[in-house]
Amino acid sequence: VVSLVRGRDVRTRILSFPPMPRKEIAGVVEREVRKDAAVPIEDLIFDYSLLRMVRERGQEKQQVMIVSANRDLVYENINVLRTFGIVPAAISAISCGLYASLARSSIWSSGEAVALIDIGANISTMLIFGNETLYFQREIFTGYDDMKASFEEGEEEAEMDFGPGVAGGPSSIEEIPALQRVATELKRSFLYYKQQFRGNIVKKLYVSGEGIRLPRVDEFLAEGLEDVEIKFFNPLEGLNLESLGPQSTEFETLAPRFASSLGLALEPPKLIRINLVPAEIKAQAFVAVKRFVYTGLVVVVVAIIGLFYMFLRDDLGKARKKYEVEKANYEELKPALEELKGVNKQIARYQSYSDLLRKLTKNEPLWPDIYENLATLVSDNMYVESVKINRVGESTTGRRGRRRGSSGLSVESKARWEVTIDGYAYDDSQVELQERITRFVDRLKESPFFEDVYLQPSRETVQRVPPEPMLVAGEGAPRGQKLLTKALTTIYSDVVPGTFKQKFKVVCKLEGQKFWDKVRTKG
Repeated sequence: VVSLVRGRDVRTRILSFPPMPRKEIAGVVEREVRKDAAVPIEDLIFDYSLLRMVRERGQEKQQVMIVSANRDLVYENINVLRTFGIVPAAISAISCGLYASLARSSIWSSGEAVALIDIGANISTMLIFGNETLYFQREIFTGYDDMKASFEEGEEEAEMDFGPGVAGGPSSIEEIPALQRVATELKRSFLYYKQQFRGNIVKKLYVSGEGIRLPRVDEFLAEGLEDVEIKFFNPLEGLNLESLGPQSTEFETLAPRFASSLGLALEPPKLIRINLVPAEIKAQAFVAVKRFVYTGLVVVVVAIIGLFYMFLRDDLGKARKKYEVEKANYEELKPALEELKGVNKQIARYQSYSDLLRKLTKNEPLWPDIYENLATLVSDNMYVESVKINRVGESTTGRRGRRRGSSGLSVESKARWEVTIDGYAYDDSQVELQERITRFVDRLKESPFFEDVYLQPSRETVQRVPPEPMLVAGEGAPRGQKLLTKALTTIYSDVVPGTFKQKFKVVCKLEGQKFWDKVRTKG
């Protein structure tokens, strides 16, 4: 259980210290509490929490939240809980619960200055924050009970003037002195924050606590705080309330009244920043929790053993019946199993023959498939003159590793072949002729059968093939006919320049195992 204390005997302060070791911070905090206390420090219980590093007037400083409370108030809280058999795990302050609720909400990381006012029964707590930093905190000793009196007086006056059942109440914040006092203190706090921290003007105020029960409290605060947007704080942000069903809407409406309590309830006890429980009570709480945990573990273990025994007894009966059925089925299928063993032996023998056949042929390429593929790669105006295939040696692949009964070396030999393709290509221009040969080499490289493909430079230059003459004159032809033939041939040669011829030689490699791998990959 986590409890909260609130009142004039509880003091919360946000201070900033220069960076120092943690051991020194405890001493500085004690001096600050002693200096600020109105009673001897022996009559106080205090605790502190490091918040975060902030920058004030160009210097890095450590923010510290210090909470001190009257020792009698803390023990009174503990004794009330003990009457119900409860030992508190932590006692914290209202401001700590509000801080925990804010740290879970999306408004905590707001880049602008934002304020929260928690209107309690007798005391209101205000916090100013922004950019995940708590800048300022103070108590205003005016609460819901003081404000409620103004509404009750307004209703009584309306009943006297107009009769029973007629709605009344204040129509302006000026008719609610207690709420107007809170608005005035909020203005002063906003001005102090702006001057002290050189921050932005507070433009948004969230309301929580008992004060949200007051009719139109947001409208009255907006009237008293000009240019400040008033909203109700939602401490349940990010929680899934679907399991509550229709009650989820009612719970969301009531949640702002318990912002500080929900903040500490949703925070694990080990992460509660301020704990005013004395050391001796903490030890008692630890022993109580330990006893509760051990008792719970014993109960759980005994329950598990009992359930396991019941489940095992029932399961053993089912297993015995299932065994008898399976045994009868096995006796019926026993002859068929014997026949199946013989079939398996034949399958294993055929598989060994298949493996042996594959080992004998896996290093030999399928030459008909290779020639067929080569024929599809030769384009128009290309002629293969010869294909020479030479066995150039053996390649070995292997792996090394030790295992029982072997040397750890497994080596396999594979034959390699070199293929030389000679031929001619024709085209109307030298550029297109070279491109035609290049495309043929590229197609060989893309083929799944060939590797290490390259074009061997040719010693023969590009030859121009003259066109056939239009007219052919024999040796016995008259002189006039020979001159006409020569003239027509010259004219035809200028119009149709003829084609170009280039010899090429392409060299590539074949390897038996790689051939099989490529055929498998290409399908």
